[in-house]
Amino acid sequence: MKDLPTLEDLMPTDWRATAWHYMSIPKLLRILQTESIFFARITTLQRDDPYEGVMPIALRRFMMEEERAVASDLPTPAALEVHTSCACVNCWHINEEESAALWKLYSAHSGVVIQSSVSILMSLFSGTGVKMALVKYTNFEGDEPPVLPYPVYYKRKSFDHERELRCVILDSNTGSAPDGVSVKLDVGTLLSRLYVSPEAPAWIADVIREELVHYGLSSSVVRSDLLTLK
Repeated sequence: MKDLPTLEDLMPTDWRATAWHYMSIPKLLRILQTESIFFARITTLQRDDPYEGVMPIALRRFMMEEERAVASDLPTPAALEVHTSCACVNCWHINEEESAALWKLYSAHSGVVIQSSVSILMSLFSGTGVKMALVKYTNFEGDEPPVLPYPVYYKRKSFDHERELRCVILDSNTGSAPDGVSVKLDVGTLLSRLYVSPEAPAWIADVIREELVHYGLSSSVVRSDLLTLK
């Protein structure tokens, strides 16, 4: 069977790379209240992108060819798609700067973004079964050779502005958690630095600081100056 890169090969080469997680304030409160971060079932993401978890044609062709050659070592495309439908994901944006586009998409007006790093995420998820890799943006109808035999790490090229590091749990129980699962972690480390939406009124940052203090956290909370003329 032809060797494919491992998930580790698709990790950012710089573990110090900055990672951002954009979200609404209710989702931040959920993290505080549950001391965990939520991984959404990939099928729920199909509301915004029906290609989430779908197998690109080139990957399907590769799997079928390899299946014939080494039937005992490789799952069928159908079996892999069923396995993928059980995956739960948590998404991070890899960039040294904030993204105006992602503010608009995920945290407009009064949202927040967690600023972290690849190395911190690796530490937080160590021993949890979470696997991480950079999303591969591809033409789903094209002949580009597959990079990984996991549809969960593929998205269409029209989404490449997301520059996504995808954290994935592949072995989730669909019956008991149809929308996703929560993963316990060190919330203080996760929320060490937060930015409030540049469109939010100034008092939002104060409210979030007070809420963090209520949970015993001393995180850095600043209002983004992305839209401030300097």
